Amino acid sequence: MSRYMVIGLGGVGATLALTGIVLKDLALIPDWAVTGVASIALACLIAFFVLHFETVKTFSSKRSTRLGFNSILMVLLFLGILEFINFVNASHPLRVDLSENRKFTIAPQTRNVLDNLVKPITVTVFSREGSKGEGQYRDILDTYQYRTDHIQYTISDPDKKPALARQYGITKFDTAILETEGRMAEVFSPSEQELTNAVIRITRLEKTTVYFLSGHGEPELDDTGKQGYSMLQAAIEKQGYDVSTVSFVQKPDPSKGVSVLVIAGPRRLLTRDELAQIKQYILQRGRLLLLLDPVLSADTYTGLEPLLEIRGISVGDGVIMDPDSRLSGAEITIPLVTSYLEHVITDQFNLATFFPIARALTVDKGKSTRGLSDWDIVPIAQTNESSWEERDFESADTKFDVKNDVKGPLAVAVAVAPKKIFGHGGAEVDVKRPPSMVVIGDSDFVTNAYVNFSGNRDFFLNSLHWLAEERDLISISAKVQDFEPMVLTRNEAQILLYIQVLIVPGIVFGFGIYVWQRRRRL
Repeated sequence: MSRYMVIGLGGVGATLALTGIVLKDLALIPDWAVTGVASIALACLIAFFVLHFETVKTFSSKRSTRLGFNSILMVLLFLGILEFINFVNASHPLRVDLSENRKFTIAPQTRNVLDNLVKPITVTVFSREGSKGEGQYRDILDTYQYRTDHIQYTISDPDKKPALARQYGITKFDTAILETEGRMAEVFSPSEQELTNAVIRITRLEKTTVYFLSGHGEPELDDTGKQGYSMLQAAIEKQGYDVSTVSFVQKPDPSKGVSVLVIAGPRRLLTRDELAQIKQYILQRGRLLLLLDPVLSADTYTGLEPLLEIRGISVGDGVIMDPDSRLSGAEITIPLVTSYLEHVITDQFNLATFFPIARALTVDKGKSTRGLSDWDIVPIAQTNESSWEERDFESADTKFDVKNDVKGPLAVAVAVAPKKIFGHGGAEVDVKRPPSMVVIGDSDFVTNAYVNFSGNRDFFLNSLHWLAEERDLISISAKVQDFEPMVLTRNEAQILLYIQVLIVPGIVFGFGIYVWQRRRRL
């Protein structure tokens, strides 16, 4: 065989070997095809060394070849050590958090939750590729995986995988779905507190039950029309709750076994017995979420308004008007709320909420003497200063009337909880389950027509979480992202430039010249 054919075999073998490595790394062809390419490359290289043995022997006997081979051997040995270290680290990973604010260290509460996991949890995150939300989710979930083997997660871009996003009903970016054994919870922000609380919800043996009162013209949970609550029901179930309806007429005391009672938008007067049962529920173990619309006519009066005075809440007789809503394209009767008072429900909540045809709420402890000083009564959401409560429904003029109307800001949501757990309202209180209540002056803001507007759904779900699991879920302080820029003077900047651009590269280059000269003299 000619000399050129032998050399050609060596070149073909080296080329095929490199090609096989690239194809294997990029997964462009099946594994059996990669194996075939590698086999041909090996055969060509073996043939080259056998047929060209004398040339290889002569070349290897040279002094420069031996020195070069030693250098290659040292490089391969160094790479082998690095690979061994990487293998040991992959088998027994070690993480050290050197960040100033302990960004990559989970809270003790989260560690306890993760250490007690016995079932695998799958987390599917929907975030834009390369977004800040994706990075935050990845940092938190990587830390979770370092603590436990029961957490597995994937991150998908809804724009690139729209079918998967539709399958889970994703309507906004940076949403995470947690699943285990058929149970599901949804998280809307990449925070440790939200993710850990979702883990707690889906790993509980007993589900929290949310009952909606029915029988008085309330929006139906299975109604898919604009005025229905079907989308709200789906959102609640995604949080890991059981959702059902209840009637105080059909059952003598249906409040037993109710985790949270939701009375949303009744349109007719409740019976005396129903009002008595709701009053007892409020005084004892009640976790009540009340969405109460304005009374626009006598036949829409519900009778619930006087019961709220037990907890120092008065409801307005008019409808809230907000001229600033027109700036966002909404009607004047849909107040835009961006002001939230400090409370667990509104913690880190910075989304706008819209309340179509809402009524104002007033906190007035002076109207009752039932120990209201022992209660926290907090207006958690209020309109802006340009709004007012319109009391003249017949007038076509929607301007503020100093004599009849009430000037804003006006509260549209109030949260009530006891400061002490005993003897309120003259009735025995369940110590393990203290009563609490959230009152919102509108029920339309979570209908199918409005539930996905800005923060409407999140505000409702935050209120529900607080009522259902206030004593169970954890609270983790957010880690402050410190930003401390390095400010250099002109001289400091010049010194840094000389060190980075001239001195350090010069030292490396000079050391290389020195070693090269030494090796030439050998």
